[in-house]
Parts: sequence; C-alpha cells; structure tokens
Amino acid sequence: AELSTIASDGDRVTAVASLAAGPTVLCTERGRIKLYDARAADLKTTLTGHSNTVTKVRFSHTRLVSASIDGTAKLWDHTLAASSPAHTGAVTAALALRQEAQTDDAQLLTADATGDILVWRSLSSPSAPSSSSSSSPSAHGFVVSATIPAAHEAAVTDMANVSAAMGAAFVSVGLDKRAVLWNAATRAKTAWFMADQPLTCVAANKEALVIAGWHGYAAVLNPKTLARTTVLSSSCASTVVGLQVGERLQRAQIV
Repeated sequence: AELSTIASDGDRVTAVASLAAGPTVLCTERGRIKLYDARAADLKTTLTGHSNTVTKVRFSHTRLVSASIDGTAKLWDHTLAASSPAHTGAVTAALALRQEAQTDDAQLLTADATGDILVWRSLSSPSAPSSSSSSSPSAHGFVVSATIPAAHEAAVTDMANVSAAMGAAFVSVGLDKRAVLWNAATRAKTAWFMADQPLTCVAANKEALVIAGWHGYAAVLNPKTLARTTVLSSSCASTVVGLQVGERLQRAQIV
C-alpha cells in the first residue's frame, strides 16, 4: 500500500535514496537534491551544489554521495577534486566505501558513461601527495589514486558495498547488463553476472544482492558468487531508478 507521495515541483525525478531511520532523498532534473522526512513527506532542506542533472545518490552510514551529468561527484559537504586522470563527462555513479574496506589509497569510487571507475583518496591520508606536489586541485580534499579502465562495456549506473568471500567488496552494475563483483582492496574482478536487461540499480544486505534495470527487471543474486537465486516480480513497467533493501529481503523497495 502507498504510504505517501513526495512532489517534485514538476521536475523529473532522476534518483532516490533513503536511510532506514532517516531522511528520504529526492533528486530532480535541475540538479537539486531535496531531503524529505520519509514519514511525513515534508521537505527538510535542498542541496544545490550541482549545475546539471543528478544521476545517482547513495548513503554510506550518514554521509551522502551524489553524482551528476555536470562531471562532478560530491561527498556532502566535500566536493571531489578534479584530477588527472578524471572524468571527462557525466559522472553516473558514486560510492563511499565501507570503513572496513577503506585504505590509505581508497575511500571513494566514482564511475562514468564510458564504463571507467575511478578510485579516490583523501588528501589527509598518509599516502596522499602534499598540495605542493599534486597537479590536481587540493582545496576540496580528494584526488584520484587509481583507475579501473573499462570496468563495464557501457555506462556504469550504480555501485554498492557488499561482504563477499574474500572480505570487503563492492558491486558495480551497468547498461551492458553486467553486475560485477570487485575486491575492494585490490580492485580485482572476482565474479560477474549477465542480466536480461540493462541495469540501473543495485542494493545489498547481509544475505542478498538485488539488481534492477529497464522494463522493471529485478533479480536477487548471491552476494558472494553473483549466482542468480530469484527473479523478483515488480509492478514497475519502466526503468527502475531507485532500489532499497532492508535487513530482510522481504523489505526490498523498487522505484
């Protein structure tokens, strides 16, 4: 049953995210990020740092990461510094690694329409170069430490933290219909799954990984092997733009 409806002032909604016990985030086509009270559907605040459409938002603990067509990703309240190599076009996905998955060289991930994934490190980390030796802007606190080139054959649309057999890991999904499992420490590809439709969203809990995409497609995968266990029945007939999974799979929400 529908609990509430959140209006977006006539703008197209491009991304949705929520916390289990916190705000719901609604992103609109004009680059605004609106934070609503999930229960009352009341607008709490509007974030206006992006100059173009926001393509993806994701919570990591209480931090919010956003990606945009304007070529930037933002960890609120810190903007990722542009560096070389860096994204030359739209940033289509962003993820803050879990604390146990972070290293001196990797705290954040961003991805783009070419299929590349960039790994970012904080300038406050021990291995980060000093501002005098770094060729990239340092005012915002992050620089690129590594690149996973051609991680997908088309745009990367979402990423999520998971716990896999080798420890901390993350999964990326894309319009190439692939879900790919990566070792967070080495960035090595450990497994992949080919879906029936281009993929737009991924979410995980301790028990399962859920992927979703075009034409309402949604499926449950084993988070350690990416073997498909269930195809979900969804009332969505169009592209899925938001996915939230509770502690138990029965609480999966598809938007």
